[in-house]
Amino acid sequence: MHEERQVIVCATRGGEGSRALQQEAVARSRHGTSLLIFVYVVNHRELGNLEEGEIPYVEEELSWLGETLLLLAQNRAKEAGVSAETVIRTGSPLAEIAQVARNYKANRIMLGAPRGTTANVFGDDEIERAATLLSDETGISVEIVRPEPLQQHA
Repeated sequence: MHEERQVIVCATRGGEGSRALQQEAVARSRHGTSLLIFVYVVNHRELGNLEEGEIPYVEEELSWLGETLLLLAQNRAKEAGVSAETVIRTGSPLAEIAQVARNYKANRIMLGAPRGTTANVFGDDEIERAATLLSDETGISVEIVRPEPLQQHA
């Protein structure tokens, strides 16, 4: 019997949540029937109000950061014997992730939640809302991966 090819879109942005997410996505892709796509979305709006002239420079820096993070993720996958593609987009994160998932005919979208004790742009409630919106918009299963909690030292 022929096994259906699984396509996993892994939206990454850096930090502990993204590392845990990447590890889980790589683990899920270890069998030869999976295609793993790491996605980074440049979104200068997360930085607040910028002057019009600053936007191209900020987007260029964020693109460089995204390319670096994607290369690290791709190298982690390669070390585990998993082939992965990378995609960098500019725009609204949810819209761009949804478009990449549709373009690749993904079976699953994976998002990383930030560590609960770390101040991040996204909180668990927001990441859960994002997952619901993505799933509703695309009809694709969305999974949230959470990093292990930090150990408290006595």
